[in-house]
Amino acid sequence: MEKLRKEAVFFIMSLAVLFCSSCNSGFREEKRIEAEISTFVASRQNGSIPTIPATTIILTATETAIPAIPTVPRVTPWIATHVPEQPVVHFTDAIEKSAIVQNAPLQQSTSQEIDQKYTPIIVDANPSASDWRNWPVVPQLSKTAADIFWFGVNHMGTRANYFSKVGDCQSYSNVFLGNYDQIAGYYELSDDELYLEDAIHFFSKAFGAESLAVNNGMSVASVLTSTWADPSFCNPYESMIQCELRVNKPSIIFVNLGTNWNVDWETSIYYDYLDELVYTIIENGTLPILSSKADDVEGGHEINEITAQISKKYGIPFFNFWSEAQKLENGGLDPQRENIYLSMEAWKIRSYWALKTLHHVGISLGLF
Repeated sequence: MEKLRKEAVFFIMSLAVLFCSSCNSGFREEKRIEAEISTFVASRQNGSIPTIPATTIILTATETAIPAIPTVPRVTPWIATHVPEQPVVHFTDAIEKSAIVQNAPLQQSTSQEIDQKYTPIIVDANPSASDWRNWPVVPQLSKTAADIFWFGVNHMGTRANYFSKVGDCQSYSNVFLGNYDQIAGYYELSDDELYLEDAIHFFSKAFGAESLAVNNGMSVASVLTSTWADPSFCNPYESMIQCELRVNKPSIIFVNLGTNWNVDWETSIYYDYLDELVYTIIENGTLPILSSKADDVEGGHEINEITAQISKKYGIPFFNFWSEAQKLENGGLDPQRENIYLSMEAWKIRSYWALKTLHHVGISLGLF
């Protein structure tokens, strides 16, 4: 029954993205979706095939500024040319305090090495994160996280100077971090913040790039399917996340999910999907940075707590944007967009703290 419920949610979440385009409209059909879930579950129990009713969609225009959906540029598969040397650095680990990472010089990846996978390590099998609200905005880097990064760069061909994103429309570059693009950017740094230029220069090719794992209305379930994968770049039956990891080979990826969640769905299912997503990312040698969100569509901020739990389970960074959002008007949410999506003011703040997170990760890894 648990598997059946999970399949039902997976099916309906895909429908929700298809029909609602929730990022760019206020249209929500929770009662209809709830009825379709029931129909889907019943059909799986009796072996029949559910019929999706014809639906007339009426989108209500709003005057609130919303992120436009950019055209994703054609991507040329990246070929390794030069990577920095892997340094000896001090890290903070949930288990090994003040552990020192001893590393050999970084070597160029070979085609044979790229075929191998990284085996994700469970740092905490029963993670508790009830205190996630008190966690710092900018996370410390663990030895486990550093191992993931360097294994990917050393043996799987990931790009040390390239990060990516997984998320909905609030993760497009015109909303998240794109303002630090050195060509089309529009940022200003005070004298006390000029040190952040190190990260801006090092990751210069990533800020304005669009991810193949970002789409309007994206959910934690749909990013694991091939339904929304762009056929121009992705292989048949390849999920969005697998496609992005293969084509752009990021060494770091921000996971910004959880806003497109139906309040009637059990959040335990979210844990399962996020766990699968994070496992897939780590297995491919990419370091995930899990983000907390400003909204609370599910109630009790359960999704943020789950996100923090997964970060503890695998020893990976938790970017606690929620903490900074609380300092903004209305918690960083736009009241004209159902108090779910971020205000334009919050876009800038989230990008700024994400940049600080990238800088801290880069310093911890000895990248600059």
